[in-house]
Amino acid sequence: MNIIAILSISLAVLFVMQTTQYLLVPYSALILRESSKYMIPSSLALGQVAIESNFNPSAVSNKGAIGLMQITAPALYDVNNELKTSFTLADMYEPEKNIKVGMAFLDMKRKQYNSLYAAYVAYYAGHYPNAEGKIYADSVYQKSKEF
Repeated sequence: MNIIAILSISLAVLFVMQTTQYLLVPYSALILRESSKYMIPSSLALGQVAIESNFNPSAVSNKGAIGLMQITAPALYDVNNELKTSFTLADMYEPEKNIKVGMAFLDMKRKQYNSLYAAYVAYYAGHYPNAEGKIYADSVYQKSKEF
């Protein structure tokens, strides 16, 4: 077997392993679809959902953040205004709507701060970066290595 054949087989195996890993993650198809719309790396999007809710669409924080991406009322308001949508807080229990809003909000923060890392900091902080948000962003980046 020549080196090109070995490399081709190795790449195919790596692709299948990576694809299989995504398929084992709940809601991965929705997360990958929405993250790709905004050119957010899929590993970061998956890491974020893992940190936010551990892939639980019924998760509610002690601050009232809802669903997979822990959407708050102010974030939902901003996304509805930006996208001209009319999602409700009750909609945030639906995985597809929650992920749409979460990825849109993250993209809005990225445009505002001109940095995906800063967007994650602001996402956690509610709107404006702070020290707790930096810890959150670091944890998302760390968790993304698992995907």
